[in-house]
Amino acid sequence: MGEPRSLTFVVPGEPVPKARAVVPRRGKPFTPEKTRLAEEAVGWEARREYALSIAGGLWWQVDAASRYGLLVRAYCKSKRTLNSDEDNFLKLVQDALEGIV
Repeated sequence: MGEPRSLTFVVPGEPVPKARAVVPRRGKPFTPEKTRLAEEAVGWEARREYALSIAGGLWWQVDAASRYGLLVRAYCKSKRTLNSDEDNFLKLVQDALEGIV
């Protein structure tokens, strides 16, 4: 299978956790706009970097989630507490990369 390869990219803007789908009383469930836009931003950055770097599969490293969470906490210095844990930030990235890598 070979050596695991990594893909590194930076998405500008504030980190956004994965939000639950909104299910209206009538109609289809939908992803909140803020989550959808964040997934699109991650997807575009990943596509750009992926096209420049590798042509194989990627491996997720579990420690990336905790590092990402620490960066998110350091970045969001507002007095309000975060309503999300590291897992929700990682879920957004995983969903955004689905079908790309």
